[in-house]
Amino acid sequence: MFSRFAGLTLVILFGMGNVAYSNETSGSGSNDTSKSCEDSARNMAEVYQCLEDQRALDLTNIFDELSEQLLSAGLSDKLQFLQSSQNAWTADTKLYCHTLLQIAQPKLGLYANDIQSNCFGELTHRRIQDLSLLLNALIDENFEHWQ
Repeated sequence: MFSRFAGLTLVILFGMGNVAYSNETSGSGSNDTSKSCEDSARNMAEVYQCLEDQRALDLTNIFDELSEQLLSAGLSDKLQFLQSSQNAWTADTKLYCHTLLQIAQPKLGLYANDIQSNCFGELTHRRIQDLSLLLNALIDENFEHWQ
């Protein structure tokens, strides 16, 4: 019984980071996004997959919007830099979170997968913020963040 309780506690502690992320980045501004993941899932793996899919969609949307703005600003030659940056970020994130998984596994066992999922969630959230800064710099010609 204690083992099940401890496991549930870890799932709640680590899983809530993903739910909180989903709530704050939901495009509609409501909390329905994470609730739909929880409601439609049969287990935590499906909840994590749903939340991961939502983060990926959010990242794709901001990347696409930034790409479109570069094109409309006549900066199509800068798309290669953006794409190279995204490719490097993707590779780095995968390696970083996999390293974290390897470090956590001996101590946490299967719960290390939750740590890895939270790692992807946190770094994706940061990437979305970074791409948003670039988008705002392009649209508003605002470079205050870097001054």
